[in-house]
Amino acid sequence: MKKVSLIVFISLMATGLVIGVIGLAMYSFDFSRVRADILREGHYESAYITHTNTPTALNLNVRSQNVVIAQGDEFRVEYYQNMHYSRISYNIDNDVFTFTYSRRFVFTLFEATPRRFRTINVTVPTDFDGNINIYARSGNVNISNIDADKVNIDIRSGNTTITNMDASSINVQGRAGNITLNDVNVDTTITTYTRSGNTNINDATGTTVTSKSRSGNIRMIGLEFTNITTDIRSGNASVLGVRGNVEDYRITMSNRSGNSTLNGSRVSGTVSHGTNGTIIMTTRSGNNTLRFI
Repeated sequence: MKKVSLIVFISLMATGLVIGVIGLAMYSFDFSRVRADILREGHYESAYITHTNTPTALNLNVRSQNVVIAQGDEFRVEYYQNMHYSRISYNIDNDVFTFTYSRRFVFTLFEATPRRFRTINVTVPTDFDGNINIYARSGNVNISNIDADKVNIDIRSGNTTITNMDASSINVQGRAGNITLNDVNVDTTITTYTRSGNTNINDATGTTVTSKSRSGNIRMIGLEFTNITTDIRSGNASVLGVRGNVEDYRITMSNRSGNSTLNGSRVSGTVSHGTNGTIIMTTRSGNNTLRFI
């Protein structure tokens, strides 16, 4: 029985090898042509959308593209579309811009989008201060040097980076990927959650910041918030360079497995009873570190 199975296996391998050689022969053994055909590079074309008025809101729903939003001279959306796969729709209603990038159902043995065709570039003028709503199944989001009202980002798999932004609130939800906020100022709240990934918040101001993670580290540096909360199932939390005094905050730090330190000293439970703000750090498996300037 084993001998028959071995013969069948060898026969299948030999057949596959023959088919592979025949297929390569059809391309004159030019692997660059094989790659181009698999990736369908010749089937992509550039496209763009413009609008005279500055949008009051951006709603982006993408399947597997990266999204880059930055400041520019005009409102403009640039992207690549595949003539066979891409399904794109957009609408501008009362200056609210809604854009959807999905995929038609096409049977194919291969589907691999070249990296340079995966990015959607959005520029907004300096007077933009509307809502930003982004949903992405797979892809990275990078927003820099713009102001906004409410920012909501939901990514299944990918990294989110926001740099140099003033907003009323920022909410980032990620299932797998890192979240990075640098030099952000909010009127009210920053909320982040990731199932698997690290969260970094640097040089931020606002009223309340809440960061949760199922598996991953949370690191905050240079914060000026009235209320700070970290909650991790597995990972370490570090809140460093908090502006103010320990006595100003009601501070509670707890671990099931791990240690908590405040300004270098090991602590546990409620360690300060200030009334000007709250800091709550909870880790089920990992360490908590809190340090004031």
